[in-house]
Amino acid sequence: MVNDKDETPIYQSDTSKTIQQSLGLDQSNPYFVHPSDHPNHMLVPVKLNGTNYPSWSKSMIHALTAKNKIGFISGTIKPPLETEQPTEYAQWNQCNNMVLSWLTHSVESDLAK
Repeated sequence: MVNDKDETPIYQSDTSKTIQQSLGLDQSNPYFVHPSDHPNHMLVPVKLNGTNYPSWSKSMIHALTAKNKIGFISGTIKPPLETEQPTEYAQWNQCNNMVLSWLTHSVESDLAK
């Protein structure tokens, strides 16, 4: 959708676009975190309860794939060495912790202990 005044996409503010560009991250980068993403975000509508694993897993895989974060679960996105690539490691760590939080919040509390 385009704004009539300056034909800038409405869904992306100038500030978020500038931040993303300064970090060199675009939405195809697995380290990209959308401004609407937060640790308490529920990616799937139903929490894992112990009996619904097949449907929960399928939904979670679809959600993480859509957010370009499935590699954090599959192991294809490896952590960079913190001593050699501190900036990349910080970005990886932020995304990894976000994914862990999403997973934790998508599991019933008695299973998440």
